[in-house]
Amino acid sequence: MMDAGPEPILRSMLSRKRFQALYAYIISLSVHLTLIISLSLIVILGNGNGFPGLSLLITDSGDSLGEELTEFDLGSDAPTKSDEPPPSGVPATASTPIEIPNLSADKVSTNLIAVANGDIASSTSLFEQSNLAAMSGGFDGVGEGEASKGAPRPAGKGPGASFFGTYAEGQRFVFVIDSSKSMLEGIRWPTLRRELIRALQSLSPDQEFLVVSFDSEPHPMFGKFPPEAKFLHPTKDNVDKVNRWVGSIIHGGNTLPASSIGMAMRLKPDAIFLLSDGEIRDSTINDLRSYNRQFDEAGDAKVLIPIHTVLLHSNMGFYALKTIADENDGVFTPVSVANGIR
Repeated sequence: MMDAGPEPILRSMLSRKRFQALYAYIISLSVHLTLIISLSLIVILGNGNGFPGLSLLITDSGDSLGEELTEFDLGSDAPTKSDEPPPSGVPATASTPIEIPNLSADKVSTNLIAVANGDIASSTSLFEQSNLAAMSGGFDGVGEGEASKGAPRPAGKGPGASFFGTYAEGQRFVFVIDSSKSMLEGIRWPTLRRELIRALQSLSPDQEFLVVSFDSEPHPMFGKFPPEAKFLHPTKDNVDKVNRWVGSIIHGGNTLPASSIGMAMRLKPDAIFLLSDGEIRDSTINDLRSYNRQFDEAGDAKVLIPIHTVLLHSNMGFYALKTIADENDGVFTPVSVANGIR
C-alpha cells in the first residue's frame, strides 16, 4: 500500500484552523453586537426616563465624566413622586455655550458688585495674590469682619440672609456650593469663599446656617451627614471653622447637585442658596418638581422651600439655574467678570 503522504494531513490541519478562526470570529462578533444593542437600548430608553434608577451624567463645566448616580435622598418619609408629566416649555440644558440674554426678568437679580480696578484675574495673577486678602478681609480664619449685625433687611421683609445680593427671609439657611474643579478657574473660588463668609457674618445671632459643597457627590461641612449634620449659629468661632473647612475642600469632578439639594431639603431650612459655575445635567430640576411641592385638595401646587440660585463667572448653566429659581420661588443671580463687574 502506498503512503498517502503529508498533503492530506496538511489540508486537514489547515481546514481545522480555518474553522477554529471562523468560529472565534463569529463568537466575538456576536458578543460585540450584543453589547452595542444593549448600550443603544440604554441610551434610547434612558433618555426617555424608561429606567427610573438610571441616569447618564454629562458635564460641561470642564470637569471629568463621573460614574456616580446622584438623586435626591430625602429619607424613608420622602413623598411619592407625582405621575404627572413635568411642566412643558422648560428650556433644555444644551451643552453648547450660550449668550446670556438681556436680564430684565422679574426674578433676575441685578445686584452685581464691582471688583477693585475692574481687573479680570487668573488664579495665579498678581492681582489675586496681592489684593484678594484685602478684598475679602483675609482667609486665615481668624478675626474676619465685624460681629454679626444681621443682613440688611429690605422694606417690608422679615429677618433673613443675603448672598450675592439676593435676600431670603427666614431663620435657617442652607448654602449649597459648587466645589467642582472648574471652580478653580480665575477667581471663582476666592470670590465664592469671600461672599459666603460675608453672608454668614451678616446673620443675626439667633439665626442658623449649614453649608454643603458638591461635585459628583455631596460634601456637608465637617463631613457630617444628616442626622448628624447640625445647623450652627453664626458665632465668630463657628464662622472661622467653616472658613477653614471651605479652604480645605478638595475639588472633584462634575457639577451634580441633586443629592446635595435633597440633603438640604431633609434639613427643612427656610431657604436654600444654590451656587454653581457649570451646566447642571443631573435630575435636580425634575426632582424638585416632585419633592419641593405640596398639593392642596384642588390640585394646586405650593413650593415648600424657596431656592435661590447664583451663576458665578460663567454662562454655562444659565437656563438650568434660572429654571430652578423660577420654579421654586427663588431669585436667579448671574455674576459675571467684565467691565468691573464680578
